Order: sequence, then structure tokens, then C-alpha cells
Amino acid sequence: MRKLAVLIAFLCVYLTSNAQTINWVEMKYQADVNVYFVNWRHQADAVVYITPYRSYSREEGVWWVSKGHYQKGVKVRIVKYKHQADVLVYLTEWRYQVRVNDKYKKYFK
Repeated sequence: MRKLAVLIAFLCVYLTSNAQTINWVEMKYQADVNVYFVNWRHQADAVVYITPYRSYSREEGVWWVSKGHYQKGVKVRIVKYKHQADVLVYLTEWRYQVRVNDKYKKYFK
């Protein structure tokens, strides 16, 4: 019985930790969202931090980039021009600077 409880707890943690897992894709038809990276924080719909730790990816605006293909998560395509993007993103070096708005939340559920 104890093993079953540990297994259920592990699965719950694993399944909820994929909230902000990012998979880069090249083709337009593969993407869930098109992203353009801006140079200044005030231009962005979201200020995003890319984390090396998967456990941090449960927070909104904190991305964990998947190294493999066909993983769970949001498929993101980087576009060349701002008018092609669904969401404008600024990358920050500090996790405490993360902020998102409703436009970001629409695409990254």
C-alpha cells in the first residue's frame, strides 16, 4: 500500500512539472506558438527565465527547454519578424524578474 502511495505521489509531481516545458520546432505547421525575442523588457508580452532545472518550470514564465523531440510541452517556433509573432518575449538572467500578461497566458497554458 505504501508503494502505491509513493507511486501516485511521484506521478502527480511528474505530470504537473511539465507546465512550461519548451520544445523548439522549425516548421510553422508544427508550432503551438510563434515567438519573437525583443531587446528591451518594456516591449515584451512576457519576461521569461530559462532554467536548467525542470522542477522550476512549474512557475509561469520559467521555461525548461527540452533536449529531446516529441516531449510533452509547448512547441515554440522562433520567427524573424515581430509582426509574425503571437507573443513577444524578453529573456532575463534572473528568475525574480519574470512577469507575464494575459496574451502570454493564452498560449502557454
